[in-house]
Amino acid sequence: ARKSDFTQDEQKTLMTLWVVFRSPLIAGSNLTQLDDGTTSLLTNEEVISVDQHSHGGRPVVNEEKKTIWIARPDSGKGAYIALFNLDDEQQAIEFPLQTIGLNGVSFHMRDLWGRKDLGSTDVLKVNLASHASALFRVQ
Repeated sequence: ARKSDFTQDEQKTLMTLWVVFRSPLIAGSNLTQLDDGTTSLLTNEEVISVDQHSHGGRPVVNEEKKTIWIARPDSGKGAYIALFNLDDEQQAIEFPLQTIGLNGVSFHMRDLWGRKDLGSTDVLKVNLASHASALFRVQ
C-alpha cells in the first residue's frame, strides 16, 4: 500500500475539511491494504454523513493559527462545527457557540470522530495537536 507523508492528525484534518465543504470523496488506494487508522477515517459514517447530508459549509472564524467552519444539516436542526489548528504547536480553542451564529442557552454536543456524546454546553472547548482538527454535531 502507498504510505502517506501526512500524520494521522493531518489525514483526519484533510478528511474533515473535505466533508464540511462537501467535496466528492474518492480514495486512490488499494482498499484491501489500508492500515487501521486510514480505514477508520474512510468508514466513519457520522463523518461521511456531514459530506452527504449538509449544506452551506463556510468558515466563520479565520485566524492565523486556527479556523472554524460551520455547515448546516439538511434536516435544518443544529449545525456541524469543524475546528482546525493551523499552528505547528498544540492549541487550546475555546469560544461561546453564540459567537458563530448559534442561538440558544445550551447545546447538545457530539464528537463525530470520537463517536461520543459530550453533553450540553454553551462554550466549545478543545485541545488540538499541531495540524489537528475536530468535528462536532451541535443540536
